[in-house]
Amino acid sequence: MPFNLIYVLVIGSLFASVLFSPPIYFWSPILQVILLCWALFLFLYGEAKRGLLEIKRSSFPLPLFAFLLLAIFYTFKSIDYAVSRDFFLQLVSYMAIFFLIAQAPFPKEARKITLTVAILGILTSVYSIYQYFWGFQNLISEIKGGETPYIFPFMEDILHRLETGRVFATFLLPSHFAAFLGLSIPLTLASCILVHKNWMKNLLGMALVLQALALYLTKSFSGWGSLILACGFFSFIYLGYVKRVNTRYLVYSLGGILLLLVLIFVGLSLERPDNPFAPIKNNPLVLRVLNWSTTIDMVRDDPWIGKGLDTFGFIYPSYQRPGGNIVHHSHNTYLQLGVEMGIAGTVLFLWFAGWWVWRALSVLKQKKGKEAVFVGSLVVAGMTFLIHHAFDFEFYLPNVTLAGFAVMALAVSVKDEEKVYRIDLKGKRGAIFTFLGFAGALAVSIVLLVQLYGQMYYQRAKYRLESGPLFVKEAALELKKAIRLDPKNSLYHHRYGVLLFQKLSRQKEGIAEVQKAIKLSPWRHSYHFDLGMMYLISGRHSEGVEEIKKASQLYPMNEGYHQFLRTIYLQRGEGDLASQQQRWIERIRKQREVGR
Repeated sequence: MPFNLIYVLVIGSLFASVLFSPPIYFWSPILQVILLCWALFLFLYGEAKRGLLEIKRSSFPLPLFAFLLLAIFYTFKSIDYAVSRDFFLQLVSYMAIFFLIAQAPFPKEARKITLTVAILGILTSVYSIYQYFWGFQNLISEIKGGETPYIFPFMEDILHRLETGRVFATFLLPSHFAAFLGLSIPLTLASCILVHKNWMKNLLGMALVLQALALYLTKSFSGWGSLILACGFFSFIYLGYVKRVNTRYLVYSLGGILLLLVLIFVGLSLERPDNPFAPIKNNPLVLRVLNWSTTIDMVRDDPWIGKGLDTFGFIYPSYQRPGGNIVHHSHNTYLQLGVEMGIAGTVLFLWFAGWWVWRALSVLKQKKGKEAVFVGSLVVAGMTFLIHHAFDFEFYLPNVTLAGFAVMALAVSVKDEEKVYRIDLKGKRGAIFTFLGFAGALAVSIVLLVQLYGQMYYQRAKYRLESGPLFVKEAALELKKAIRLDPKNSLYHHRYGVLLFQKLSRQKEGIAEVQKAIKLSPWRHSYHFDLGMMYLISGRHSEGVEEIKKASQLYPMNEGYHQFLRTIYLQRGEGDLASQQQRWIERIRKQREVGR
């Protein structure tokens, strides 16, 4: 099977990931996985038709394979199976695109991916310019007008960035857009250098300026810092490792990079109220350090066994330090993996990153002329991607990471001498492989579509509830359908239970559903608080107090929980317990004042 159809699916997945952000378009990651699963089937079908399956060693390296096995383990051993399962599917899409691109013949197919990333960089940059001059006010009005679905946990951050004029295009946050531009800018620059026709050079030059302007308008410290550091590391390694220039020139190069980094940071600090020189509450550097140190404490408490994929946000509130902000991710992928997959997860991902850098540089050393320029741009883009993971959480959203894995695969797929594993697929063996591949792709597609319909019913229920009290019963039916399709999703059970209790006066059933939600996801403090309130309203006071206490233990810096417990203890005449809660309240308020 020629790679043309496979690359239609691969490029389609990249467009879906970048232009349709998962927090808003909940169907986007499911579409990406389905497209890549069928691309994998087409690859297997083509190899079976040829009678020989050839797998490049670089397309599925040992650290990535070991990381995948560990991810499977922490999908099932998780404090929230549904959340870990959904993120595992994203991981599968990352590894699938890495495998498919690393398998492709070079350079013809590589150019298609390079062009795709560059085009997406241009399209999102154009949209960000529009957003900056005409789109912000509408978005601010929409968010202030009511709850925006899907992005509620990040609402405050998004609103703040809108009001400070930071563009984010189709991405969740400006820093994520900046991370993507860190991929597209080096590739656009290489294309500009390599083309022969003047009109193409001029066009690509304008595209490069446009993307640089968009990067400036993100006002992202992590975006600029990652790109500059990647360029610096690349220059340092290339000049020292490949060209072996005099040490003096290496020192000059390093000094120039550091000076540029300082100038950029000072310039951005003048543009942003939240900068490294601001008070703690608005100081991103201090907040990052607090988040990272808290994450290290979380790893230290249980270094060998993780909590499950993408569960950091459920555990963090119980560790949140005074003065720290509420976060759903560590803003450092390497540390966060230590919480979710144990130290082994961090080690394996760092091993993969180190393997990739070594492999990409060994490929670069073989190339000369135009090929060296092209591979060099891939190395810079890949390094930017890996460095940015130390400052943000785009690993958990495919609109940056899918393209990042695609670019990394390109860099390691062009080595002249490549070890290949071969499997004979002649005769019946080829037919069996083809059938198994088709059955696997079909099964994955069906499972994902079932989950998609579950999410659709859940979203329809939310819209029904927002439409008014006349649609409550219809919303309950929609939630029941969602639970039937995805019974492991605690969110569906919780929303259904609250609806039954509050709107339909079916207290026993409502309590039972919230209990199921807690059993599926025991670390969500809000579930315990809601169950506690249900118990109190239904007359089960001791059980209600215990659940609210659990909520306050899971999120000790939540003043509201302590206020509620203090009121209950005062009503019951338990002065000592009320005083304990009052001390918590004063401590929280004091730290809040210090943060200001």
